[in-house]
Amino acid sequence: MSNFLSRIGIEIEKKIFSFLLIFLIIFLGIDLVTIIMGQISVCPVIIWYLIPLIISLIVAGVIIDKVGKRSIFLLLLIPEGLLTLVLGFNVTNPTASVILWIFIGIFSGFSISSLLGFFVDTTELEHRGKVAGFIGGIAWLVAGVVLSYSISSIFSASILMFAFAVIKLVGGGMAIYILFAKVEEKKDIIKHQSTSQGFISYLKSSYGFLWADKKYIIYLIAFVMVWVAQGIFMPIGGLGQAPPQNYQQIASIGFAAGGIFLILSGFLIDEKGRKEVLIYGAILAAISFISYYFPLGAVFLSGLPVLLTTIIVLLGDIAPSDAKARYYSVFLLFSLLAFLIGYIIGIIITPSQWVALGCIIITAFALLLIFLKGAKSPEPQDLAFKERTTSTITTPEFAPSEKVPSEPTFTDET
Repeated sequence: MSNFLSRIGIEIEKKIFSFLLIFLIIFLGIDLVTIIMGQISVCPVIIWYLIPLIISLIVAGVIIDKVGKRSIFLLLLIPEGLLTLVLGFNVTNPTASVILWIFIGIFSGFSISSLLGFFVDTTELEHRGKVAGFIGGIAWLVAGVVLSYSISSIFSASILMFAFAVIKLVGGGMAIYILFAKVEEKKDIIKHQSTSQGFISYLKSSYGFLWADKKYIIYLIAFVMVWVAQGIFMPIGGLGQAPPQNYQQIASIGFAAGGIFLILSGFLIDEKGRKEVLIYGAILAAISFISYYFPLGAVFLSGLPVLLTTIIVLLGDIAPSDAKARYYSVFLLFSLLAFLIGYIIGIIITPSQWVALGCIIITAFALLLIFLKGAKSPEPQDLAFKERTTSTITTPEFAPSEKVPSEPTFTDET
């Protein structure tokens, strides 16, 4: 496997490849489970899963960065997988399902944040696009196939939960292997010093970067707009021109196409730049809303895999070494909250051509924001140099009591 990865330009250790499989698992958890939840009508699963997940993300990033060794939290995939297994047996029981989804959401907040931080800790800057594109592409290909089958009579909700449980348990087993194999993480992660301040005060001070990192705020606002539009459109889908089942089938093709594009565009993320690929993804995502008027427009949902994968790489680039879990957890928190709000709005309002047009406009504004204000990516030939000189560059403090070892922050002047 190592030889194969080397042939396609990905330099990574065999030990890390097992981590990549876990990344694929969690990637499925983020996008596929969220999509499938809309197909399970036993209870409003999106609400019972997303609200605990959002609350968990508030503290997950802070706790993970405080501990320092992010791979430890990957072990939470084991209880998360066991709860998902139990859910498979109780998916028709509304009360049990609600309780199980709540706890799964809580565990997911920690496992997802730790996984994304660990991804950056173990992947070289100049190869992150290729790595994320490769594994993200596989994840979305699988997501497209499973979504297609999930709306047929072959796969019931319980069978899907059993499949997710097995995947997460395998991921938990790989996490144990990673810990015992002593996969090297970056040495410049600094554990936070204990202070006498209360937890709430400590939590507030830990999120000082929200006001200090302007480029981060720009991307956060842009993606909030994207996910509000996606949430509004999710219950509407292609109701204008196609039955819901046909629309979902076409959407699954779009996700699979996004997976194929990601495998190829992973090289573009490194060579052309993160911002440039984000723009391509945002264009495709905006066009996808024409599926209300023209069902095949759902194929352009391929832009969503591109957006989600590329922003993961970009956030890993701009986040300080000891704040990566926080950068990811806050970003996911606001994105999921935006999606949830949009989804509720989509359920309340009456589907119409003007709603679809509004979603196009919202996403187009997000695209314009990324284009005009988003951080400019470094030149490809500078990537290796910047990574080697990371330890000698200083960045402003983003929290009163923390010393921040820096990684390069890419600005328009870079």
